Amino acid sequence: MALSSFLIFFILSRLVVLNNAQERKQTHHDCPVSFACESLGVMGFPFTSMSRPECGLCTMDCDSRPTPKVQLETNGRWYEAIKMLQNDAVLVLDRQLKHLLENRNCDSFYNNSLPSTPSISYTFSPNYTLFKCTKNPEFAQKKDEYFNSSYQSYDCPDFSIHYTHPYNRRMTPRNLPSYCSVIQLPLNEANFNGDLDPNNLFGLITGEFSLQLHVSEQCSECNLAGGLCKTVSGNEFHCDKGQGKSKLKLILLIVAFAVGIVILVATFIYFRKKFTR
Repeated sequence: MALSSFLIFFILSRLVVLNNAQERKQTHHDCPVSFACESLGVMGFPFTSMSRPECGLCTMDCDSRPTPKVQLETNGRWYEAIKMLQNDAVLVLDRQLKHLLENRNCDSFYNNSLPSTPSISYTFSPNYTLFKCTKNPEFAQKKDEYFNSSYQSYDCPDFSIHYTHPYNRRMTPRNLPSYCSVIQLPLNEANFNGDLDPNNLFGLITGEFSLQLHVSEQCSECNLAGGLCKTVSGNEFHCDKGQGKSKLKLILLIVAFAVGIVILVATFIYFRKKFTR
């Protein structure tokens, strides 16, 4: 009886140890807490390395030269990461935008929208609000109704850009027509001095800016619990805590129940034999 009790206790204790080990493995997915990234130093969630892209929300290419690069979404564009800033921010360089600005190319005025998911969103600062309007006869007649004398304009082949002096920001004009859109680009604060030329629109914009990361509360809680933040169909948030944990718990429960039955039967037989002698 003592031997059988010991064996039962040993089996149950090993199952508990196995369950705990499996939970640690599956819940945390073996993701490293941090990793070294060249000049940027030690980094952690929401950043992750190229070797473990599933462990974070934005991927770092730490082997890139001359500086590491950061990618905000799968198959997205890469930004040069210059240095880490406070409050979950990183100073980045959009080299493509920088090249367009230096060549005074109208392709500079694309909408610099950043990806957003239920797990994370991004903003950049400082930003500069511009108004991009497709050229057409109707707008040519009504332009002054939307943009008064405080606005300046820059003409491109297919559209025009309307903006105010950075020191004189105004509210978005009301009732903008459908062929006008609001765009935001990084503001070049380095040119903020007494000689600032508001006519040089390309000089008011920069390819170097502060990128802020905003991890959602539900993703932060998921990460602290050891899960991985995922976006499933319908743009819904899902916390992936690993496969197999619930299955192992079910097996453990079944085994524990079976062992309990064995103990009851063994106890019943033991006392029956003892009192029938």
